[in-house]
Amino acid sequence: MSGIDNKLEFIEEVVKKYQGKVLGYTRKILGDEAMAEDATQEAFIRFYENLDKFDTKRPIEPWLYKIAKNISLDIIRKNRKLTGLNWEIESEEESVVTKVIKREERGVVRAALKKIGQMYRKPLEAYYFDNMSYKQIAKALKLPLNTVRTRIRRGKKMLEKELL
Repeated sequence: MSGIDNKLEFIEEVVKKYQGKVLGYTRKILGDEAMAEDATQEAFIRFYENLDKFDTKRPIEPWLYKIAKNISLDIIRKNRKLTGLNWEIESEEESVVTKVIKREERGVVRAALKKIGQMYRKPLEAYYFDNMSYKQIAKALKLPLNTVRTRIRRGKKMLEKELL
């Protein structure tokens, strides 16, 4: 048997053994079945492409999870750039699943906001969760409009770091 045949057999065994675990892991990170399947497939492709760099003395599973995590985070970053932090209600007939996902997203963002100083947290909460305009926030917090703009801009950067 040639080296290529051995490599392909090895990859098949790894996919059979870990595909379900990696899919579950990416599903938890991404919260979307289709994206999780794409991330899982990409993880095994990268695993295959970089197999020559793998230290055979180390376990495979943590390396696969690291690859899957990095791919999932790349997908999240890409999607954030496209959609931003936007939780507008899409319609009155929104599915229960969509509502639960939005509720979970809000919970994640609220947890991240708790790690940010109050000076930045209050304007961000008003902006994202109370749907207030910059002018309304300035009036409510008794701050100059430019101060509110600056705090929201800086707060968004801090929030992004906490979420990644």
